[in-house]
Amino acid sequence: MDTGRGDVQDTFGSPVRRIKAVMEPVVRMIVPARPRNAAMRCAAIRSAPEVNFVTMKSEAERLKTYFMSPAWNVKHVSPSELAKAGLFSMRSSDKVQCAFCKGVIGEWEEGDVPMKEHKRHYPRCPFVNKLPVGNIPPAESKSEAPNPSAASLGIEKCKGPKDKTMVSVSSRLKSFKEKNWPASTGITEEVMSAAGFYYAGVEDHVKCFYCGGGLKNWVPSDNPLEVHAKWFPNCVFVNLNKTRPNVSVACPRTSPQGIGCPPDASQVPPTTESLTQNKPQTGKDLIEELKRLREERRCKVCKDKDATIVHLPCGHLASCPDCAKICKNCTICQQPIKATVRTYS
Repeated sequence: MDTGRGDVQDTFGSPVRRIKAVMEPVVRMIVPARPRNAAMRCAAIRSAPEVNFVTMKSEAERLKTYFMSPAWNVKHVSPSELAKAGLFSMRSSDKVQCAFCKGVIGEWEEGDVPMKEHKRHYPRCPFVNKLPVGNIPPAESKSEAPNPSAASLGIEKCKGPKDKTMVSVSSRLKSFKEKNWPASTGITEEVMSAAGFYYAGVEDHVKCFYCGGGLKNWVPSDNPLEVHAKWFPNCVFVNLNKTRPNVSVACPRTSPQGIGCPPDASQVPPTTESLTQNKPQTGKDLIEELKRLREERRCKVCKDKDATIVHLPCGHLASCPDCAKICKNCTICQQPIKATVRTYS
C-alpha cells in the first residue's frame, strides 16, 4: 500500500522505504597482452584456394611445401620438424598452417619447437592430441615398397680377405723382397703391393690378398690397380681404393692366365693431363679452392645445409637429411633413389 510519501507498506502495515534502482559501474578486467604478439602469431588467416588438405595429411607432402618458391627461409626452425608437427608452409612470410585443425602460426623465433607451439596455440587440435586423423608418416609410404637388395643398391657385402696373412702392405711388400721379384717387369714392388698384390714366387705371378685373383705377364706400361680393376671388378679392395668410374679400362698386352682381351681393349688413349705441372698456389688460389670445396659439400636442393646423405645406387653425396626426404631422383644424375645412407665427417 502506497502511503503517498514514496514509502510502501508491507503486509503487516510497516512502512518500507522504496529503494531506487541504482546502476552499478561495470568493472573491466584487464587481460595482460600475450607475449611476442601471440594474437598475430595465431591469426585466423584464410587458406590459399590451391591448398588440398587431403594431400597435406601426408608428412612428405607437407615437407615439400617448404621447398616450393618462395622457399622457407627461417633457418632456426627445421622444415622436417614443422612437417612432423602437422604443419605445411603457406609460402607467405613465415606462416604455417595445420593440415588438420587449419590453425595458422607465424613469427617464429629461435628456440621455438614446432610441436610445442602447435599444442600451445591450438590445444584442441586432434592431431596434437594424437587422435586418428589420417596422418601419413614417411615410414608408411616407404614400407609399401619392397626392400631393395644390397646388390641392386651397389652395396657389396664383405666376406673378408682370402689371405689374412697378406692384409698389410708391409707383408705384401716383404713377399716381393724375399722371393726376388723380377726387375724385368718394370713395375716396382711398392706399386704392386699398393695395388693389393703379393708375389707368388713364380716368374711374375701375383695374387690379390683380398679376392684371390691371380695375374701374370706384366709389362712396364701396366698400371697394377687399373689392371686389377679390369680383371676383378668385384674385388672389394679395388672398389674401396679407386671408384669404378675413375678406373680406366687397362689390360696387359698378354692376357693374364689365359683370359682373352677384346681386340680393342688394349687401345687405351694416352693421358692428356700432365702430372708434372706443379704450379705454386697463391693465397687467392687457396681461398678459391676452399670456396669450391664448400660448394661441393653443400646440399644441391636447398643450397644451405651440408650434404650428408648419399643416394643409392648412384653413390652421389647430394642432399641434407631434410631434403633427402622429398627427393625421388638424384639431383646430380637424376637416377631413381632406392635407398640413402647418412655420412658423418
